[in-house]
Amino acid sequence: MKVVLLVAAGIPVAVLVGCATTETQPSAAVTSLVPDVQRWFRVSWTAEPERDGERRLRGYVESALGEPANKVQLLALALDASGNVVGQRLEWVPEVIPPFGRVYFEIPKMPPATEYRVTVWAYDRIKGGGGAGLPALRAASYRPTVVRNVSGARGPGASARGAGSSPSA
Repeated sequence: MKVVLLVAAGIPVAVLVGCATTETQPSAAVTSLVPDVQRWFRVSWTAEPERDGERRLRGYVESALGEPANKVQLLALALDASGNVVGQRLEWVPEVIPPFGRVYFEIPKMPPATEYRVTVWAYDRIKGGGGAGLPALRAASYRPTVVRNVSGARGPGASARGAGSSPSA
């Protein structure tokens, strides 16, 4: 009888634990929610010192997509000499990236680091629309999960390694 009660009580617990999901979190190894993102985007940047000792990353995101890219999030990681993440930020690109176009971005308040890495974390493709304020017929979303509690992020935003650019396909 005790065994039956334990099994019966354990089933709802197992169902609840099985339904719990973990969110994908940025890290030195996980730099995008999108497979092959480097095939579609190239990011170039520089890290410039600010008055408070922090760094501001400034650069461009270039798209190889034939459609506009909207709601683009960049992940910036600050890494120490061993490759460990010492800071991160997720930041929105300030505007729609036109087909085969590029957009300027800034990521403030990065901690001093040996290297920085900036990648496209997530984006939406606007299919059948013109972007730049024109109505879209359909948006394809490349946002499998929502990232929360990212240090220093406002809205959706994150961080990176060394000044430079991401590899292009």
